[in-house]
Amino acid sequence: MKTIKYLFGLVLMAAIVTFTSCNKDDEPDDLTILSITASGDDVLSGDATEVDLNGATSAEGVPVEPVIVVTFSTEVDETSVTTSTISLEGVESTVSVTGAAVTITPSAELQRGTVYNLVIGAVSGANGGGFTASSRSFKTGGRAPVVAPQEAAQIAFWKFDGDATDETGVYNPDYEHMIEYVEDRHGQAMSTALFDGDASIIEVNDAGDLMVERSGWTISFWMKPDTTDNLNASGTGPAGQFPFGLGAFYGFRMEANGVYGDFSLSTRWEIDPEGEDAYTRGEGFSFNGDGNYNATGGWRGHTFEADLESQGGLSALLVDKWSHVIFTYDASTLTASIFINGELMKEQQYLEYDPHPQTDCVGWKYSGEEPTVYPDLAFGFVQSRRGTLWDTESYGNYDSPTSNHFKGMLDDFRIFSAAYTAEDASDLYDAEKP
Repeated sequence: MKTIKYLFGLVLMAAIVTFTSCNKDDEPDDLTILSITASGDDVLSGDATEVDLNGATSAEGVPVEPVIVVTFSTEVDETSVTTSTISLEGVESTVSVTGAAVTITPSAELQRGTVYNLVIGAVSGANGGGFTASSRSFKTGGRAPVVAPQEAAQIAFWKFDGDATDETGVYNPDYEHMIEYVEDRHGQAMSTALFDGDASIIEVNDAGDLMVERSGWTISFWMKPDTTDNLNASGTGPAGQFPFGLGAFYGFRMEANGVYGDFSLSTRWEIDPEGEDAYTRGEGFSFNGDGNYNATGGWRGHTFEADLESQGGLSALLVDKWSHVIFTYDASTLTASIFINGELMKEQQYLEYDPHPQTDCVGWKYSGEEPTVYPDLAFGFVQSRRGTLWDTESYGNYDSPTSNHFKGMLDDFRIFSAAYTAEDASDLYDAEKP
């Protein structure tokens, strides 16, 4: 009898062990991450690349338009995957599930040189298995965005990173023709606009309100002019160039001679708007680097001009080289200044002209009339194709490849509704230089 009871106990214990073992085998396995990858175009080379985001250290050089794929150990329950459970912090994205893989696609390009955090939360497996929340940080490739001095007064900013979109979203292009986006001064692919000197143009229509601020304004940009094989209509020498213009001399325009021995920014100014004789007039400020200003026998309104003669002149500083150029005007002191590579090159003080109509100037103002000109900003020419001004002139007819089209590169073009100080100019150059 004791033997029977003993045998019965052994059988019962075996059954309990077997039952317990079966329950343990039936429990779903938790999800684990097998891999996380980000694929897209490399910022520097422009080539397709795939970066491992699941390494022991935070990944760098991640594409700014990545497709991120998280691969789990088992198939994922689709209903558990939302933008709340898997997300890039602070970035609007879409998520999708295919078997064990979850794909995260940002809705807009990420900032270059910036750290992002991928958060993976309460995801569950198709078999009911759970997942312990995790995260991965990574850094995108390229240079981080620059916070410019007077950032709050920046009213337009064209980075030319693959397109001519205005970062403020207000002054986006209406037309682009013969523009190529190429490697910039930092070695980043498709990050600056190349103009061919024959027909290249970017047009931003109805941009006259860029010229409404009276307290002061600033235009800042990088350029690399090219003067080779850029003949004028008579074939006697290199054509002059208009890097940009808004309604020609009814707005503002930059002009350089054929070898960049001098350049100027001409603008339309509003004179005594509250008086009986209110009007606008054109006035420009130019620079050639000969060092001639009022203290050296030059015009009384020119209070400073740098002497570049010993360095080969202005052309040696600009042609086929990346240079940072700033034109700025302070209405409170009636002072216009030009900076190149963070250094003051030219200053003219309109109070020194007195008596002169410019001493009653309150600021710049677009004053063109259609169809002669339109309030369109053009990169690569003096005005948009809509205007008829200078259509019969050898230098101003857009349809002629020997007119004064711009040849070279433009990058990081900013307009501010505030004047820049010498410190501002130096700080922006230092922040943006290669």
